[in-house]
Amino acid sequence: MIRIGIVCEGVTDIPIFEAILQTFSDRIIVQGLHPETDALMGKSRRSNGWTNVKKWCVERGSWIEQFMSSGIGTKLDILIIHLDADMAGEVGIKKDCPPPNATTDALRQEIRRWFGRTSRIPQSVVFATPSKSTETWIAAAIEEQSNINLECSTEPWRSLIDNGPLRADAQGKPVKDPNTYRVLADKVGPLFLEKVCAKCSEANRFRGDVTNALLHCGIED
Repeated sequence: MIRIGIVCEGVTDIPIFEAILQTFSDRIIVQGLHPETDALMGKSRRSNGWTNVKKWCVERGSWIEQFMSSGIGTKLDILIIHLDADMAGEVGIKKDCPPPNATTDALRQEIRRWFGRTSRIPQSVVFATPSKSTETWIAAAIEEQSNINLECSTEPWRSLIDNGPLRADAQGKPVKDPNTYRVLADKVGPLFLEKVCAKCSEANRFRGDVTNALLHCGIED
C-alpha cells in the first residue's frame, strides 16, 4: 500500500484531499496528520489555520526525512503540505492575479523557509497550494462556470453558497461542516484529474507533483 500523510489548514480539507489522492491509485491510504480530528465527531481536536501549519513545518522541517521514516510509528511514502493561497497577504507575499502562480510560487518558497530549506525539499514532500482556496477546486468540480477565472476570484466559494451545497456563516463565508465536506469530497474526487485540473492550474500542478512523487518512490499503479 501507498501511505500518504497530509497536513492541512482545516479538518474539512482532509476528506477533499483524501478523495483526490485516491484517484491516483486504489492502493493509496491517506493519514491526516494535522489538524488531528475526533474520530466520532469528525471535528478538530486542535486549532485550525495556516499559522498551525507553519508551526507544524517549523517543528519538523529539519528532520522531515526521519519523521516520514518513523516519526508517527508508520512509514510515510509521501507527505502533503496544504496551504490556501488566500493567506499569502498575511505574510506579505500576495501578488496580482492573474497569474495564480505569482502568489503560489511565493507561497511555496515561504513553506520552504518554514522547513529551514530554501532550496532542497525531498521529492516525496508535495505542496498543495490552491488559488485561492480548496473551495476553488470544489467549485471547479461541481459548478459549470465558463467565463469565471475561479483561481483569481476572491470568493471562489460564492457559487457554492448561492447554489446550495454550502451554507454561509454570519460573515457570509462557508460554514465548515465536516459532514457537508465529506459529501462534497465524493463528488470532487472522480472529477479531479480531468475537470478540475483542466480549469485550475494549481490543481494541475498538484497532479504533476503527486505523480512525480509516486514515481520517485518507485510506485506505479
